[in-house]
Amino acid sequence: MGRLIYGCDICQDVCPWNRRAAVSDAPEWLPRDAFDPADALALWRMSDAQLTSLIEGTPMTRAGVARLRRNLAVALGNAGRPLRADDLDGDTDPARPSVADPVVAEHVAWARARLMGTN
Repeated sequence: MGRLIYGCDICQDVCPWNRRAAVSDAPEWLPRDAFDPADALALWRMSDAQLTSLIEGTPMTRAGVARLRRNLAVALGNAGRPLRADDLDGDTDPARPSVADPVVAEHVAWARARLMGTN
């Protein structure tokens, strides 16, 4: 997964059908500001409500906020320095209950250990 946040970003790059796709200026086909380019740490710091609003009306709703947050933890863990393990905070933030999800928490622990050089 490397530093990717959501699988479709690479899928779109390698899809042979996209080579023939027309370019559109229609707003619904343009990248959303938060994802162009994506800043994983800024996305990590968003509340669950903000992330929900951001992915509303996109295929990313299938993944949901918790899985998106898990992917963010992995991407941040793979990003390395200058990120600090403390940047992956929020497990007690009432605005980000998805951080306490067991799967997210497991990936946050992995990312923190990797950033501290113990993994």
